Amino acid sequence: MFLFNSLGVAFVEAPTENNEREVLYFLTSNQLYSPESLYNNFKESLSLFPRQLRAGSNLSAYKIDCDFMMDHLYAQPKHLNFLFLTVLRELSSAQLIFHIHKFPTEERIDCMLRVIASASGEHEGESVLLPSAINQSVLASLCGLSQSAISIHLKKLVKEGLLASTHTPLRILEPNFLAHS
Repeated sequence: MFLFNSLGVAFVEAPTENNEREVLYFLTSNQLYSPESLYNNFKESLSLFPRQLRAGSNLSAYKIDCDFMMDHLYAQPKHLNFLFLTVLRELSSAQLIFHIHKFPTEERIDCMLRVIASASGEHEGESVLLPSAINQSVLASLCGLSQSAISIHLKKLVKEGLLASTHTPLRILEPNFLAHS
């Protein structure tokens, strides 16, 4: 199990039929990731869904032995709250991304921008700067859309004055527009 401790971004990816990488979701500061299921009976199923972890920016990751972590939690119950909140946040994020894929194209992109801005955006005055690792290709993969669909919508957001440009790092000039999409 890995704990990420930085302002960086990591991507959990799966290979596609064309041997390309599809971004399933992203990890930010103080999130846990395990390449294996904690449940023994699911380990066989994981081979059907290979995935890999890729750093999208500079970050620190700490490998924690699962048994050590469980022993530590018994000795320090106050850390159990952190673990539960972290796991719930990850499950909620995964469910949210799954449900975002059901939205129409433009709403899907706006919602994904909202999730990314909330999880890892850096507030600079009135705007929000997304991590430079979040480019059009990654956004397309996260949204389950083509890169051209992302490009078209981002150009529309730039024209409307809601986004600074279509180039990374993406800067959302009017973060409140995301709350209304």
